[in-house]
Amino acid sequence: MEEQETKYNLSAVLIGHESDVKCVSVFLNGTIVTASRDFTVKLWRKTDKNYECYKTLTAHEDYVQGLKTVEKGIIPNFPREVIISGSKDKMIYVWDVDVIDSTNNDQEIRPTLTLIGHEGAVVCFDVLSNGDIVSGSWDKTGRLWRNGEQKFTLTGHTAAVWDIKVLSDGFTIATASADKTIRLWRGATCTHTIQAHEDCVRGLTPLSGRRFASCANDNMCKIWSENGEKVIGKLFGHENYVYSIAGNKDSKEEQDENNSNIPIQKSSNFLGVNFVTSSEDKTVKVWRDTECIDTLLHPKTVWSATWIPVYNPENESYEEDIVTACADYIVRIFSRSRNRIIDAKILDEYEKILAARNPNSTSIGGMDKSKMYSMESLNLPGKTNDEIRVCLNGNHAEAYQWKSTQGEWIKIGDLVDPPPNSQTQISGTPKEKIGDKEYDQVFDIIIDDMGQQYQLGYNNGDNPYILAKDLVMRNNLPYDFIENIANKIIQNITPTTISDSFTLDPLTDDGAYRPPTHRQQQFVNDFGGDPFTSDGAYHPTTYSQPKQFVDDFGGDPITGDGAYRPFQQNNYQPEIFQTMPTNTGNDMTDPFTSDGAYVPSILQKDTHNENQQEYTQEHSLKEKQIPDFYIDKFVSITGANTKRLIEIIVSTNSDLVSNEEYKISSLQISAIKELLEDSSSNSLKQFSHYQPIFDFIFNIAFPHWPSEHLYPFIDIIRFVMLDSSFAKSFISFIKKSNIDLISQILNIGGQLSTTAPIKNTKMILRFISNLFLIPETLELLQPHKLNILNSTSSFINIDPFIQIEFSTLYLNFAIEIIRSQKESKYLSKEEISLVTSITKFSQMDLPENVLHRFLSAGAILCVKNNNLVELFNQLDFGKALEKASKSSNQQISYIGNYLLSNFFF
Repeated sequence: MEEQETKYNLSAVLIGHESDVKCVSVFLNGTIVTASRDFTVKLWRKTDKNYECYKTLTAHEDYVQGLKTVEKGIIPNFPREVIISGSKDKMIYVWDVDVIDSTNNDQEIRPTLTLIGHEGAVVCFDVLSNGDIVSGSWDKTGRLWRNGEQKFTLTGHTAAVWDIKVLSDGFTIATASADKTIRLWRGATCTHTIQAHEDCVRGLTPLSGRRFASCANDNMCKIWSENGEKVIGKLFGHENYVYSIAGNKDSKEEQDENNSNIPIQKSSNFLGVNFVTSSEDKTVKVWRDTECIDTLLHPKTVWSATWIPVYNPENESYEEDIVTACADYIVRIFSRSRNRIIDAKILDEYEKILAARNPNSTSIGGMDKSKMYSMESLNLPGKTNDEIRVCLNGNHAEAYQWKSTQGEWIKIGDLVDPPPNSQTQISGTPKEKIGDKEYDQVFDIIIDDMGQQYQLGYNNGDNPYILAKDLVMRNNLPYDFIENIANKIIQNITPTTISDSFTLDPLTDDGAYRPPTHRQQQFVNDFGGDPFTSDGAYHPTTYSQPKQFVDDFGGDPITGDGAYRPFQQNNYQPEIFQTMPTNTGNDMTDPFTSDGAYVPSILQKDTHNENQQEYTQEHSLKEKQIPDFYIDKFVSITGANTKRLIEIIVSTNSDLVSNEEYKISSLQISAIKELLEDSSSNSLKQFSHYQPIFDFIFNIAFPHWPSEHLYPFIDIIRFVMLDSSFAKSFISFIKKSNIDLISQILNIGGQLSTTAPIKNTKMILRFISNLFLIPETLELLQPHKLNILNSTSSFINIDPFIQIEFSTLYLNFAIEIIRSQKESKYLSKEEISLVTSITKFSQMDLPENVLHRFLSAGAILCVKNNNLVELFNQLDFGKALEKASKSSNQQISYIGNYLLSNFFF
């Protein structure tokens, strides 16, 4: 078995491009595809000791900025793998790997499809589950293509679209833009607009349960819950723009199961996600959830990085190497396997290059960082007039001078590492003037095509791209001139102001400049970055690193489902989030609903008399504002691995159904595929079109197939019932057919007993959780609620495979009980069973995301029904809350502390 290092080491170097390598993507078979500013796309395959470029695609006529590899069988009419490339030439090319492989090396390879429509550089792609292609461009739009034709345009962004991804459900589209937002789309309709970052959003990676992660020019990456409703994690560590983010294979479990039958090793941490990110700071960082576990230094800007699966047959698992695309024209592979470390001589030379490009970070300008003042020291006055202090601001050293007459510290420059054989200096000494304003340098900018000349002032530390764009905008010049003007500045900056600490020009690699480290007014245009070079146009404000906030409602780490739409702390205030009226003792207004008369000792009573027990103890509560963690919307489980469901049905039909009379035909399989595809794309037809499928499910599959293999049909029913209109037609069908849907499904799962097949239990819990979503399906559930609660309450332990579904079900039960509660001096058996189970499960040792749901269910009941608080008290729910209050998870500790201080004394 191969030995593993804990850190990644250089494994291979791929040399062949003649300019920046902008994009890298991989196929599951290990083929690497790269795109470059040299106008080419290259394909690389493994040799005995390294990789070789075996094909070069040359159709593009400008920088190739976008790249996507697609596994075989996903895009219709392409039996083999597919490559999609996009360029500054505004063209999208779709390449058939079969055509690429069959073309002789002396022949030009032509794309199979050309997609024309974008009005700006095309920089990103993804593919929906039905094979539709989506693209994003600097023209501020996304577009969807089907069979080579544009079907619709995604309009709404006010700046360039930098990335586009399809989320785990296979049809929700996410776009990231320089306007600092992320938008989610169903078809051509924008369903969510997320104010995502404080600077241009550069990249996205989909996670399970319609979660996703993003990276941006604010140096930060964020992990988002379902539909981007909430930030559930932040990745701090990069010191400059973050250009790309890629989740590992278990972060996209559903998609990967569609693409490979090779087992994928799962992560055991709370999100189960590893990330790799690339940055302008010349590093690639590897993350386990939100913890940076490795940093891979590069000589220059790293435009893109992703995982490359290396299959190890000895342990039947993937070993995830990392492949990077760098501005030094080179593609690199890093591995943790000792057997794949590059030759020692090459590794030694590479480390020398890194040492030269990435100097010792313990000092700046020859001054030890530990001897520098903190920025907080500037809150105190100087000891003498004109005292100078050098302060450490992040990774920058800033010089300040105390002015007694003004009573403040004035920034006078930045401490920088000097060129060889020169002395440490503080930059910022004026040299030249334009009018009355002094600059370190003044450049004459001549626009030959227009016969015009301008003067442009430059100060050490200014960003050349900001200055260039400012000049262009101020004088109404064409945007095409930005690149050339910036290059002129970079190439002519006085050498004594340049040092190793300056950021190399990400476009030309020629000259050097350092983005501003002081808080100058930032120039922001529509693109928020250079729309013509795809480079960062300015350095964002340095952001502090607050304590990480991790929300565990991100969805099922196993299936990726079950995420909910939480409140948005700054924007969303439901009607129930209102200050409660004062209860004076005689005031009979309900302090929890502000409605009707309130008698503290009156408890709730269900309309079914046989399910009631008297319960009359009182408990008085403080006047209170309903807390911001309160949830009043049912949690939906929306995702489905449709391809896997079909595979299981086909396999069961072939291997386990012996009676030909009960087998499913190929036509019926095709009909199920159509049903799932239509549901995924939100384009379901009338129910009658699909009725034969459900006739087969209820009349043949349910009664005659092995019960432990019926769970795919249960999940199909759940999935298509997410469409409320279709669900109503489906309910009408089962009523006319005298089908007791809930009873049948519960019987398949052994009435949710602890001995039932776990996959059946999982799918049934998912199915039941979604019955709460619309009144018609909730009506079906009503007669079975107590039975379900009693069955699930018998679990002594909850299998990890069903924990998310289990806790989601209880959360929805709690919401439904509060919504339907009526004044009564009785507690229903349902309420008693629910409170008892929540108390029991909340005291178990559960993952944070599962525990959070149980605690939230308890919180809902406590906040909206003070009579249930008495029962919680008697059952010692406080023990679970005491433990929760000490949790490192902020939301769990918040709920625990809130309930302890307000309800449990």
